[in-house]
Amino acid sequence: FQVLPCFYSSCYSVPFAILNIHLLYRYWTIRSFVQQKMQRNLSFLDHIKLYIFLTPNSWFISCLYFAAPEDAEEIRHYQSLFRDEYEREINDGVFVMNYWRNGQLSIRPLIMLIIANSVEIVSFLLAATFASLTYRQIRKAQHLSEKIRAFQLRILLAATAQTLTPVIFVYIPYFFDVTISLFSLYSPTFTALSMLLLSCFPCVDAIVIIGLMKPYRTGLARILGRRQEPKTVEILPSSFT
Repeated sequence: FQVLPCFYSSCYSVPFAILNIHLLYRYWTIRSFVQQKMQRNLSFLDHIKLYIFLTPNSWFISCLYFAAPEDAEEIRHYQSLFRDEYEREINDGVFVMNYWRNGQLSIRPLIMLIIANSVEIVSFLLAATFASLTYRQIRKAQHLSEKIRAFQLRILLAATAQTLTPVIFVYIPYFFDVTISLFSLYSPTFTALSMLLLSCFPCVDAIVIIGLMKPYRTGLARILGRRQEPKTVEILPSSFT
């Protein structure tokens, strides 16, 4: 069923959009006057909502209309290739990115490739821009104490690591498994590694944020039953004469 793979694939674009909003909020937190101005600007907030809505939906529609097999002959051809390589049958729910059909460039998969790469590259560039602006603002802000500055840098580090996680575990596998096929390059090793990285993405994302943020580590320790003993302070009575 074609809709389910499209929905599954589009879900991987959601972290890019959410993390960009997170980084933008971090920037707003430092520049509070900009935050107040933007919050009053309903048009700007509408653009943010539109961005969050369009990112996964553009991916979903692209997969649905541009990554589907063009005809029954193409389906049978790739079913045969899949059977020969994996010794398994596959009947539906697949994407076919056949860039060169009968020696000619196919437009549909090329459009899909351009849209998908645009979504991911633009999202990554936005994240890099917001992270750089936030870091610069934290360093030069005069109204922050050293403790608050260190806390904001730690939060920014966690958000940056969360941004790099989908780049490593989503975009890089996509690039080596789908994009380089445009140049007639294919490797079963790349395909197997791509599926492994994609499968690891949700748990690695959680591990990254738990490892970088102490409150999450403390919460995990409590869930696992490793409660810290409360620290006590002994007060010695004093007497006056």
